[in-house]
Amino acid sequence: MNRTHRMKISFATLLLTLTCSLFSLAEPTKTQREIDSILILAQRETDPNKLSYYYYTICEDYRLSYKNLESLRYAKKAYALVIDLKNDTLEHKIATRLAMVYFASEDYANSFKFFKKALALAEKLNDVKAQAISIFNIANLYGEIDDPINSQKYLVSALGLMKEKNIIHNVLTMAINQAMGNSWVKMNEFDSAKKYHQISLSIILKNKLTNQLPTQYLNLATLHLKMGDYKNCAKYLELMHEEEVKDNDFSKEALHLVYSANLSHISGDYKLAEKKARFAIQLATKNGNRGAIELASELLSKIKEKSNQTDSALYYLKLSQLYRDSLKGSTIKNLLQFSDTEMEEHESTVLDLKLKDQRKTMALLTGGVVMLAILLGVTYNFLRREKILKSSIESKNKEINEQNLKLLTQTNEMSSLMSEMEKILKEKSSQLNNYAFYNSHRLRAPIARIVGLGKLGKMTPTPEEKLFISSKICEVTEELDAMSKEGQRLLDES
Repeated sequence: MNRTHRMKISFATLLLTLTCSLFSLAEPTKTQREIDSILILAQRETDPNKLSYYYYTICEDYRLSYKNLESLRYAKKAYALVIDLKNDTLEHKIATRLAMVYFASEDYANSFKFFKKALALAEKLNDVKAQAISIFNIANLYGEIDDPINSQKYLVSALGLMKEKNIIHNVLTMAINQAMGNSWVKMNEFDSAKKYHQISLSIILKNKLTNQLPTQYLNLATLHLKMGDYKNCAKYLELMHEEEVKDNDFSKEALHLVYSANLSHISGDYKLAEKKARFAIQLATKNGNRGAIELASELLSKIKEKSNQTDSALYYLKLSQLYRDSLKGSTIKNLLQFSDTEMEEHESTVLDLKLKDQRKTMALLTGGVVMLAILLGVTYNFLRREKILKSSIESKNKEINEQNLKLLTQTNEMSSLMSEMEKILKEKSSQLNNYAFYNSHRLRAPIARIVGLGKLGKMTPTPEEKLFISSKICEVTEELDAMSKEGQRLLDES
């Protein structure tokens, strides 16, 4: 694959990544369509085990979408099924989830009831880790209803159980120490709070739980703000912001702004403090962060009161009280009669945020569609060229294979011919060797006799001797003639 094709693949991969990122920003984690698909499966299901699992999944999807009423409805359905199944493991799981949904809906009585039920089931199953988590959940519940003493009691119990059973769970240990620190802050025991928060921070850093750093830095900023240590408060707020930027997670940005506004208010810069607090309310309204709205509204009430804007101060004070009391399912306008100006300003802000969200979503979707179209075009062009190249390569390979086969055939024929020639040459060589031996040995004897007889004839022998020599020469000559014919025959055969 050449450099051009590699570049095209890299470009296509980049476009695909960007498109997926845009769609992931524009779409929620679980869409209503997916929930509807699970509902269709649930309607067809007759097995109670599978049906309870479907209801549990729908409950979790709605909970993650902050739709507590729908989540609660399906959690109840799942729990009703699992009780009849006598499946303690599944019942513990669904009871815990039901307690969490009640907790999110601020029905603390039912939340406490089901957390206790989950704890009893964990003890029955002898699951120490599940017991510790259930105890921690109950402690969190007490912390939410401003009962730090009972909260600490359960937190100490959870830590003691983990230590006794030698359970190592870094995240849970960190969370328990965080909760202990927060409970001490509520009791204004700042030294103890600092101790537990530092333990929690050391667990996070030691075990590289970086996703927990923004929360822990916010806890430390809250602690130092309560202590009046504004320098360290600003330091931890800055560290929190750095972690959020690093992880691209701005879920706590509203709280960051509230604390920053508090610091500006303390330093006497009321105008900057008001600006930050208003922006914090906008962000918190967008993200559904009621705690941040409460704190920012309380700060704005103080700022308006100092500038003698009584109506505005009252509005923000009521807004703060409203979110503190957490009155469920009611809108601000239905519960309180605020000044028209402030109400219009609040509603206008919310509307603007919604419109901005819609525009951003549309822009992201449009950009995603454009990038997807470009990606499809590049991919089609790449695949078409790749197909042509593949076809060409296959054709060349076929031609090369044919040439190789032809060459192999010719090589085999040449090898066979060479073997045959070698055999013939060996036979000829053997015949020539026989002829040479014949010439050098058998023909030599009669020739030597003739030479000897010729020498005897030169010595003037008697007539009888000459006659004898002549007869012998004739005999030898006949023998030599026979041998000559035999040699000719051998030479002809070779």
